Amino acid sequence: MKKLIGRLFGDRRGQRRAAPPPPAFDEAALFAHLREPAAAAAAWQAGRREAAWAALTEHFERRVPPLGFVAPETVPVLFDEAQRRFSAWRGRLLEKVREDREEGLAVYERRAAPLSQSFDWRAPCGPGLEDRLYEARPHRLGFLPRWAMACHYDRSVVAELDQVLTGWMAAADLPGGHPGFRSSHVVVYQLIACLLAWPFLAGLDDEAGDGALPSLKRRVLQSLYECSLYMRRVDASGVGNNHRLAERLADWLTAALLPEFDHAPDRQAAESLWLAELHRQTYDDGGSFEHSVHYHEHGCELAVIYLLLSRRNGWPVPPASRERIEKMLRFQLAMAGPDLLPLAIGNTTEDPLLPLGVGEGWQCGLLREVQRACFVPGGPAVPDDDPTREAAYWLLEGALAPVGVAIPEEAPFQDFPDSGFSVLAEPERQARLVFRLGPTPTAPGIGGHSHGDLLSLCLSAGGAPVLAAPGTGRYRFRAQEDLPGEPNLRAHFASAASRSGFYIEGREPYGALRGDFRNWTLPCQVEAWRASASAAGLSWIEGAVVGEGPYVGQRRGVVHLWEGGWLVYDRPPPTPEGRAFIGWQLAPGIDCRLETARRAALHGAAPATELQMLADGVGEADVVSGGFQPFRGWVSPSYGRLEAAANLRFALPQRSRGAATFLSLDSRRDARLEQLSDAEDGLVFRMTAADEELLILLSTGEQGGSVRWQDVDFEGRLVCLWRRGGGLTVRALGLLRLRAPSLAPAFSAETPVDFELRLGRDGPQWPRGACAALRVEGFGDGG
Repeated sequence: MKKLIGRLFGDRRGQRRAAPPPPAFDEAALFAHLREPAAAAAAWQAGRREAAWAALTEHFERRVPPLGFVAPETVPVLFDEAQRRFSAWRGRLLEKVREDREEGLAVYERRAAPLSQSFDWRAPCGPGLEDRLYEARPHRLGFLPRWAMACHYDRSVVAELDQVLTGWMAAADLPGGHPGFRSSHVVVYQLIACLLAWPFLAGLDDEAGDGALPSLKRRVLQSLYECSLYMRRVDASGVGNNHRLAERLADWLTAALLPEFDHAPDRQAAESLWLAELHRQTYDDGGSFEHSVHYHEHGCELAVIYLLLSRRNGWPVPPASRERIEKMLRFQLAMAGPDLLPLAIGNTTEDPLLPLGVGEGWQCGLLREVQRACFVPGGPAVPDDDPTREAAYWLLEGALAPVGVAIPEEAPFQDFPDSGFSVLAEPERQARLVFRLGPTPTAPGIGGHSHGDLLSLCLSAGGAPVLAAPGTGRYRFRAQEDLPGEPNLRAHFASAASRSGFYIEGREPYGALRGDFRNWTLPCQVEAWRASASAAGLSWIEGAVVGEGPYVGQRRGVVHLWEGGWLVYDRPPPTPEGRAFIGWQLAPGIDCRLETARRAALHGAAPATELQMLADGVGEADVVSGGFQPFRGWVSPSYGRLEAAANLRFALPQRSRGAATFLSLDSRRDARLEQLSDAEDGLVFRMTAADEELLILLSTGEQGGSVRWQDVDFEGRLVCLWRRGGGLTVRALGLLRLRAPSLAPAFSAETPVDFELRLGRDGPQWPRGACAALRVEGFGDGG
């Protein structure tokens, strides 16, 4: 398998070329490489520099198609409409710009110095850091679009922004060249930020007449020239993951929006290369081969840029590519769920490509609005206070969904088999369990941005996380000297021990992390089986680790009883090489109380976040929150930020055949979970509480099979027998035969059937529709 992955992806990393020289921001070079307008080039050659700049600026202000994402002539109208419909946006934007100017530019969880002409573009963001991401963040120019927007509310921002860009461009004279051009990926952000800012500046009248606005426009156009030229010199030679994807889009942006420069490629040729890379890096179910939900979201933003610019300018998008982008949005929004909670599985930073407004993080709300506009007419809007709704407003030129359109109820089961994710939701309870299986043998991924998250779980309820994705902490693989014990945050947050899943002490599924990024090829994958049917109100999915490494043979499955909870069962590898545990990483603000050695209560601020956890087959249990030696009980909700959060773990006894956990949104007095049978291809579980018994028989064979326990004989995939209040509910997936003399009538079918049947004083009831193919013995004519 390792050789197979190497053949598939080994030649895709590419040998990284030496970076092109950083720009000198030479105006003469810009006009020497200008195809049009001819009048501007001629004026420059004649020594009439002011006339040359005036002609070039006027050309970009009025040309068709417009430069950027919004037509400059529509900007004043859109501002008037925004003030009428969303009056709060103005105040929060100006407050954000005030923070940038007076308190300092936000750089992840820290602040750099206030933005001004004297801003030091080389300075680290505070002491104790050896992390280039902090150095690079200001150079992404995420502040530029919001400052350009703020110019419409406060004209004093024009002169200040001109000074800030003057200082940024002057950094080209620093020893070693401009520090913002050490990574082509950062330059893509610069290019997009300038394209976002331009229409807002082009839509301004020069009321002050002090020369600041014409100067500012020149600086943005000069930056567009230098950024696009730099990216053409890079020639998509970066690492063959999201870096190369962004580089291909940058070339298409240059071709589509900057054909005036002689380095611009042919638009259709650039489009072909960009789309080929997009299809190479994404799966047919919409996921990404990087196995990082954040970097998938980054890819969605790149795709949205292409989609919206093509849509606005009437350039056709190939049907297969349009379908792929639709699936990408569907996958990302399925991960975020109805409450748009970012799911930080895999490496994560907060670097939005489309920072219109005050947003600093993920753009899930923007993606939902684009999905509605392009693929799901009449779909729901995001709330007005979601900062990404403002970004959507400008990119869609005001065409937002009206607030009040209800969010459609989430499907109880969503599966992404190529990407290795499943969502098992309780829509009525506003709860959802995300089962992260892992890369699959048939669609292997790459390792650079992935974590040791095989067969792990995340859970949210009531619009808040309960079982959390741990986040990233840092990208730098080094001891954190300013924390007790000097933990390696990079290694911890990438580890299996930091998440809700099985782990072996001191062992990692992909091997120990030895640097900032994992090896390109991954030694193991997850093979999965699943079944789900609305007629039964049941879903089941199981994954098994295959390939190489200490976790091969590990299995984890989830049985979801719709409106009833989730049964999670774990089977360790045949011979675990060390002490094994089942860990549960909770979100900040969730209290975990061990009521007994096998029962825990989870409590959050909202009633919906109260859950009960029952366990069986486990040994000693303990809970740690905010521990340092060892480092445990922490999550990183955003890059560089640490928050204490309860970490519950159960030790597995030596030679254990496995454990089971029942997660319920209902608290049951004296509840107990038991594993009754653990055959190679058949499992039996029982949950009991006051006046309640739930019996689950599961055949884990590839096609389903027979499972027996005492007088219960079942053939099929899954059956749940639930006695409550004197009645019995039978739910079955793929049933062929059931005999349970002490519990229920006998059932049989010629072919596998799915159903739910309730038996009580009022006779049989079919809550999800009658199953005509099912033979029920003991009810006369089969009633």
